Amino acid sequence: MSLARKVVIVGPFCVGKTSLVRRHVEETFDSNYRATLGVTCSIKDVRLSDGQRMQQVIWDVEGGLAKASSFDAYLRGAGAALLVADLSRPETFEELASYFQDVQRTCPGVPMAVALNKADLVDAGEIETALTYIGRRFGSLVCPTSAATGAEVEALFIALGDLAAKGAAP
Repeated sequence: MSLARKVVIVGPFCVGKTSLVRRHVEETFDSNYRATLGVTCSIKDVRLSDGQRMQQVIWDVEGGLAKASSFDAYLRGAGAALLVADLSRPETFEELASYFQDVQRTCPGVPMAVALNKADLVDAGEIETALTYIGRRFGSLVCPTSAATGAEVEALFIALGDLAAKGAAP
């Protein structure tokens, strides 16, 4: 039997949300920036840690939409949420708070994870500092990723799928 879950990807502008989705779904990376307008949907079948199959219906939501009236509508029905920040721009860490609160308010109890993207652009010390800070602040699964190299992208989507299959936050 196969599960299906809606996974919303949210975060500030230019943090690499679409690049993470492309890396996960298409196994590609394009360094040319193209802003997402509204939402873009993709589907990927993944094998979870327990061997179960899950169809992830991924909603890549435009950065900066948290203040728009349509934002809550994009979140509704989510089985999991991935919040994305840019390790090379620490100011994006602070912006995650409003996304985190919006997801909690609209989808109480939905499992969430945080991708600290662009890990290939910073040193290990910056990654460790960010992991500690974000982990304490949000209490969610936190993972440094690189859409450019593919580092930890698949593992993060599988871990988020595992949480969604259990239906509980970490």
